[in-house]
Amino acid sequence: MTLSAWVKPEHDANGARVLDFGDDTTRYLCLAVRNAAGVVLGGRDSGVADPALPDGTTLLDAVGAGAPFRSKGALVARVGKVVDAWIAGGRLGRADGYTVWRTAHRASYVP
Repeated sequence: MTLSAWVKPEHDANGARVLDFGDDTTRYLCLAVRNAAGVVLGGRDSGVADPALPDGTTLLDAVGAGAPFRSKGALVARVGKVVDAWIAGGRLGRADGYTVWRTAHRASYVP
C-alpha cells in the first residue's frame, strides 16, 4: 500500500481544525482532527486533549509536519516519535502519550 500524501489544514463548520491527508486528486482521507474532545486519529477519539507548545504548535501539528505518510505504519511511527519528544519535553504525560499512540495504531487508514 502506497500513499503519496500532503497536508491541507482546513476548518470544519464548528471551527475545529481538520488535517486532510490526500493524494492531490479529489480523494482525501481525514486522519487527524483537533477539537475540544481531544486528539482524534482515523475516526478514533483518544480522549486526550491536543497539547500545545508556547508558540501554539499542537501535537497534531507536529504529527502533520511529517507528512506525507506512505503507509499506516509510517503514520504510527511519526505519532510515536512526536509523542516521545513531547513526553521528554514535559508537554505530555506518559499514559496520555501511550493512549495517543495506541489510538493511532488502532485508527482506520485507507489510502
